[in-house]
Amino acid sequence: MKKTSLMTIIASLLLLSACNKTAIPKEEINKIPAMTNETEASTQTYTNQELKYSFEYPMDWTVDDSGLTNIASKDVIAFPGNSRPFEPDPNYFNVHVDDRELNYLFDEVFSGYTRVDRADIPFVGQTTYQFSADDGNQLWWVIPYNGQNYVIWTDKSTDEGVRVIMESFKFM
Repeated sequence: MKKTSLMTIIASLLLLSACNKTAIPKEEINKIPAMTNETEASTQTYTNQELKYSFEYPMDWTVDDSGLTNIASKDVIAFPGNSRPFEPDPNYFNVHVDDRELNYLFDEVFSGYTRVDRADIPFVGQTTYQFSADDGNQLWWVIPYNGQNYVIWTDKSTDEGVRVIMESFKFM
């Protein structure tokens, strides 16, 4: 009996000793960096505190918010680093505020464009109206939010960078 008890104690001590050698101390666990997915690692965030929205965009893109000084529209544009906005024109991504009435936008501004049949496309949790040019390359989304109409448009809706922006766009 004594021999079995002694062997059990020795085996237990050996097991505990082995466990202690491979265990990571609790304070070291907090130092291990969190895993990030590839998209998060290759993007950065643009945040507009005044207009209360943000979006992710590719690391090699540029966001130009110098249009925020335009009191009427507060334009923000994003484009690949190897291009310049509007030269040559395609417009990769543009968001601006339009204070005109929604019906005016429908009847005057977008009167020559095709409007999606449904008036309630879900986008960032808000009612959204989509318009497109006849060639289908230019797309506009009008999003009434917080007493203003946000207009997002692109000539490059299939571009990967534009997709990243559109999927991450959110109101705060």
